Amino acid sequence: CYRGQLPTQFLSPLTNKRQDEYGGSLENRAKFPLQCLKAVREAAGRDMIVEILFSGEEPEGGYDMDEGIEFLKMAEPYVDVVQFRAGVADPNHPIPFELQHTPFLKYAEHAKKSGLNMKVACVGGFHYFDDVDQAVAEGKVDIVSAARAFISNPDYGQLLQEGRDEDLVPCLRCNKCHVAGPGNWNTVCSVNPEWGLEHKVERLVSPPQKPKKIAVVGGGPTGMEAALLLSRRGHAVTLYEKDTRLGGLINATEGIDIKWTLVKFRDYLIYQIQKSAVDVKLGTPADPTMLRTEGYDEVVVAIGSEPLYPSIPGIHGDN
Repeated sequence: CYRGQLPTQFLSPLTNKRQDEYGGSLENRAKFPLQCLKAVREAAGRDMIVEILFSGEEPEGGYDMDEGIEFLKMAEPYVDVVQFRAGVADPNHPIPFELQHTPFLKYAEHAKKSGLNMKVACVGGFHYFDDVDQAVAEGKVDIVSAARAFISNPDYGQLLQEGRDEDLVPCLRCNKCHVAGPGNWNTVCSVNPEWGLEHKVERLVSPPQKPKKIAVVGGGPTGMEAALLLSRRGHAVTLYEKDTRLGGLINATEGIDIKWTLVKFRDYLIYQIQKSAVDVKLGTPADPTMLRTEGYDEVVVAIGSEPLYPSIPGIHGDN
């Protein structure tokens, strides 16, 4: 239950300031939410699964983890699955600054240890197979809830079943998939450009008429992605990178803990390049004369960008 929705406004001491039988003690604050859940169960019957979203705890002044469990035990006759979430909306979608992969698993684990008689689910950061497997194997959760994993990987379930960790496209946790609003016709995914366009791709992009010999200049994320796509479409692709390693500007994020998702994405792309048919030329600057000599049908220029430094005295110093 999110604070702001009516049943939760009654349950939360942050919003329920009533002095009657629906306010004050937990038992009183729980009356209206329990009446709602009872009505839902009676209408749905026992053959329909009833799942609720529940904040594991609230900010200071709200209910804590133990009081939340007390309420859930009151709700056991009416609820089959409880999905634990953060106390407020935004943290439910962790960003890279949240270095924990699954920061809200503590709520589900607490509920399991309390002997709660309903299935326990958890949301927030579930993406990597090891995290999912470990959470279930250790009995911390019955059900893993994930959304962004399926946005960046529409075949996430198949990849998980087949144990293909190396083919899992990392989510950058950029949360661009949450920007939909009145002024946006569609949201986007930084690592899956086809998201939301799956039904249009065949009409937007024509299949190649014949294989071509193509050069891609630049071994950053754009160049690697272009090379992979062109190779999958049947072309003979050579990727040129003037540096001695692939990765481009993402390499500058190594050692910065909050940039861990970018490093994982770079490593994913490099692995995909390594097992593809793309011919990689490292330490090889590409110039027009050389490209003409090689006789390429097409050239894709993906040389990236240069960082913009503000004019601050000492910014290029060793410190």
